[in-house]
Amino acid sequence: MESGQPQDRRQPWRALLDRHAGQGWLDEPTAKRLLAEAGIAAPRGAFVPGPGAHAQLAALTPPYAVKIVSPDVVHKSDGGGVRLNVAAQEVDAVMQAMASAYLQARIAGYLVEEMAAPGVELLLGGVVDPVFGPCVMLGGGGTQAELWQDVAMRLCPVTAHDVRDMLQTLRIRPLLAGYRGQPAVDVEAVVRAVLALAGPDGLLPACADRIAAIDVNPLIASAQGVVAVDARVQLHERHRPAARRGRDSSHGQEDLLLRHRPAAPPLAPAFADDASLERLFAPRSVAVVGASADGGRSGNHFMRNLREYGYPGRLYVVHPTASEIDGVPAVASLAALPEPVDYAYIAVPAAAVAPLLAAAPGMVRYAQVMTSGFAEVEGGDALQQAVLAAARAAGTRVIGPNCLGLHSVRGRVTFIDGMQAEEGGLAVISQSGGLGVDILRRGQARGLAFSSLITIGNAADLSVAELLAHHLADPRVRQIALYVESLSDPAAILATLRRQRHGKPIVLLKGGTSEQGQAAAASHTGAMASDARLWSAFARQAGMATVQTLDELIDACLALQCLQPRPQRPSTRVALFGNGGGTSVLACDAFARAGFAVPAFGPATAARLAALPVPPGASLRNPVDTPVGVLRVDGGALAHRILEILTSTPEVDALVLHLNLPVLLGYADETLIQRLTLAALGGETRAGTRRPHVLLVLRSDTSEPVDALRRRLRQAAIGAGVPVFDELADAARALACLRTTESALAAFSVFHPLQEPACPR
Repeated sequence: MESGQPQDRRQPWRALLDRHAGQGWLDEPTAKRLLAEAGIAAPRGAFVPGPGAHAQLAALTPPYAVKIVSPDVVHKSDGGGVRLNVAAQEVDAVMQAMASAYLQARIAGYLVEEMAAPGVELLLGGVVDPVFGPCVMLGGGGTQAELWQDVAMRLCPVTAHDVRDMLQTLRIRPLLAGYRGQPAVDVEAVVRAVLALAGPDGLLPACADRIAAIDVNPLIASAQGVVAVDARVQLHERHRPAARRGRDSSHGQEDLLLRHRPAAPPLAPAFADDASLERLFAPRSVAVVGASADGGRSGNHFMRNLREYGYPGRLYVVHPTASEIDGVPAVASLAALPEPVDYAYIAVPAAAVAPLLAAAPGMVRYAQVMTSGFAEVEGGDALQQAVLAAARAAGTRVIGPNCLGLHSVRGRVTFIDGMQAEEGGLAVISQSGGLGVDILRRGQARGLAFSSLITIGNAADLSVAELLAHHLADPRVRQIALYVESLSDPAAILATLRRQRHGKPIVLLKGGTSEQGQAAAASHTGAMASDARLWSAFARQAGMATVQTLDELIDACLALQCLQPRPQRPSTRVALFGNGGGTSVLACDAFARAGFAVPAFGPATAARLAALPVPPGASLRNPVDTPVGVLRVDGGALAHRILEILTSTPEVDALVLHLNLPVLLGYADETLIQRLTLAALGGETRAGTRRPHVLLVLRSDTSEPVDALRRRLRQAAIGAGVPVFDELADAARALACLRTTESALAAFSVFHPLQEPACPR
């Protein structure tokens, strides 16, 4: 395809829209003409001014669909503005009846069309969201579309894979394959229609500065193809600025809209060697601005944390009057530093930040501004813009403002105390400083091994997309977790993920997903394009596993830290083994809710289990339920043999061993429990690509002896690569995140096995 060809193809669309600028909504004949030029067919028809226009209908085959065309009639089917199966001799009477029903409406005329062949009614829509940009919706259509809410959304531009994935998520998908003797739908025609609207060269991405929303409802899909039976196009009140594009559309599927923010400012010439952000995470020199002589401010705490964590670089402190603080010589300003620094920790009043940076051109590579009082509060936008302007002039990149700091194991930089010195593979980007502290402390207690955590607050300059690109390229990072409340660059993030062809699991915790009222939206698409739905679409396209709580985030990261994703065999089938019949039943329920099957064992596995000398009271069907007495046989040797069978079967993708610790301690000593857990650890150590993942659930009654035992067992298990969870539902949700990652990596076809151990030993 020639690079100029897509532009030529789009020009008629833009010209048509420009002729109707300021109109609000295109009338249906014009909307269908626009869609036809983009490649979405409509029924044959004619626009007529009123009764008596028989000559214009001569080429059409009755029966007809007759529709009123009026800027005052939004939903025609609700008020008698549409009549179907109209005979040729009835057309004039139908038009007259519509005119009588809409006496107050401005009637431009009537659209008379041939009746479309029956098929499955779909909704194909698009909306230009202020954050996500142009987005497409596909789902069940017709007059009850908003009632059933059976839709999927994706950010534009979509690929053919995206469209097929959307179809797979719909409840109506059995209808597309042919239901109860009905012919199957031409799914590829549906795919082509969605790409015509929302693909790399689609109508909506090309005209997002002109189009506010599009409804094609219904789009009737049949074995013969698709046809747009009804169509509405809403225009922006004024044309928006032309979108800034990521990559030229002639280059393929990575043509994502990068609409929102200017390009990253250049670093000062002295810092031009660090486009990769390496000196942010391993700074050779640090300046602290905001420490006091009395030792009670956040800057003083930061300095103490640096020293206790073993920071090896050069440390400076900036204070207008002190000669030294906490044993570190002080200088009066950033400009007075003896050398440019890689990282500055700034905790001064908001109004002082911009002048501070402006007075030190070329002296600070990265400035982490802890101070609040910027765009997150009313009236703070001007101060934030002043900081950005000063930083750009000084050649400095800003992290924040309104953030707590950076934790980097390899850089020995941290803003909290008590952190482990061993470097792991988890990198976290958090928009919340307080939640970042919780992730570090609670995650470390549960066995997470961190590479870094950076808090970004308002993310006014250094963006999530840039940080994500760095982590994707860093071989030391093996998993990534995000906590965000808003994004200014979701399209840039998608472009980064697709461009870098990564093989790293990413977990997303989105804060603030409560539904906002959208009942007043004029289009079906607008009414159903909720914030939660758009975030879900973003995460699915990005291949991110999503969680709802901090605990779920930690559990998911732990599973991804310890278990190697297997894109060639996504985890869908689970075997359960533990003590307690009721617990086994509830375990089946928990994993079923998370989308897993707990299948019966095949003949070979069942025969191996049946051959074991198991006393009465046990069930060796899946779920395997073994009372404490069975677990105690031969000092746990029988349970060990059961585990060996379950960890060698290819019939399941994961094995979950769940132990009720207080019950076991009541009937056996700690040695037996240790033997059982060690047997599970051995199963994971033996596990190859054809063996199941192994997960361990250790349930406690919260008494200190039991909790202490659980902590010891957890440490041993995680060291051997087996994730440990407190409850079965926690394990089910974490395993679902692993499954999401496996499916995403399989879709990207970019998985590269990690060379390092997946879990710290």
